Amino acid sequence: MKRRSILIMLIFVAAIAAGYAYYLMRPVSSKAEYMVVEIPKDSGVKEIAEILNNRGVIKSPAAFELRVLLQNKGGVLKAGKYAVSPDMNLDEIIRKFEAGDVVDDTVKVTFPEGFTIKDMASKLESIGLFSQDEFIAAVKTYDTSRYEYLNAIPGDRSFRLEGYLYPDTYIFKVDAMPEDIIGTMLTRFDVIYQSNIKDNLDGKKLDDIIKVASMIEKEAVIDGDRPMISSVIYNRLNKGMKLQIDATVQYVIGSHKENLNLKDLDVNSPYNTYRVKGLPEGPISNPGLKSIMAALKPDQTNYIYYVARKDGSHFFTDNYNEFLKKKNDFKEDK
Repeated sequence: MKRRSILIMLIFVAAIAAGYAYYLMRPVSSKAEYMVVEIPKDSGVKEIAEILNNRGVIKSPAAFELRVLLQNKGGVLKAGKYAVSPDMNLDEIIRKFEAGDVVDDTVKVTFPEGFTIKDMASKLESIGLFSQDEFIAAVKTYDTSRYEYLNAIPGDRSFRLEGYLYPDTYIFKVDAMPEDIIGTMLTRFDVIYQSNIKDNLDGKKLDDIIKVASMIEKEAVIDGDRPMISSVIYNRLNKGMKLQIDATVQYVIGSHKENLNLKDLDVNSPYNTYRVKGLPEGPISNPGLKSIMAALKPDQTNYIYYVARKDGSHFFTDNYNEFLKKKNDFKEDK
């Protein structure tokens, strides 16, 4: 009876161990977010495992080493630059390194609408092109003299190019410099400017349009809301009201908070539209074309308030009491 109990326990422990080993072999996530990982020459399995673990591609260095050992492939993993992703399992990564399936000289990068320069810097670092600090430093010192639409922007902004690095999917060389990427994105904005913006300004300043568009981009979830949010912004400006847009505060404090407190709302910054009247000092994100067009062509409404529903859509009104009621109702729904 005692031997039987021990046997059952051993089987149970073995099953747990097998399950855990299977877990460690599985992908880190289901998100296909490719990054460039460089394996230096003469790297051993241990060094390769540490590189992959530090980049968040595998769950356990020990599991990777063990899997390579069990497959007897310790001497066949090749050096080079590889495109790997957290949605790859250990066997897929090992096969790629065994085959020497190195990347060509390019990498695809997608910057979503509403990304800030800091978001872009973080993304570029995550895929292995260069550090956040290198990109941010290049943004601050980039020569913009050949871009017509940047001439009127004050040179003393912290991020003078915020709003003008057009969000899109790009293909960059793996040895690209930060300046190469900045130039490519500004050139893409120039195409949008020439084809969609320039003839629709109607006397408005481009910088003001991009400021408005950057707030719309951060506030809107539903495309149909963008022109109405735009109308609220312009209506409040025309009435001399403070914009009081939460996204401008979130930009200053550097994080997205569902509920801002009084200390957040009182942060001293020319970007905080709860303190300053009029537009913020500069754009608070890099907007896409839909938000830019909404800033150029707002809906004609009397709305001066809006509040977000649970699904991300907004309720609009020109009545303050109705705004407060809906704000309370929607908060309870959440």
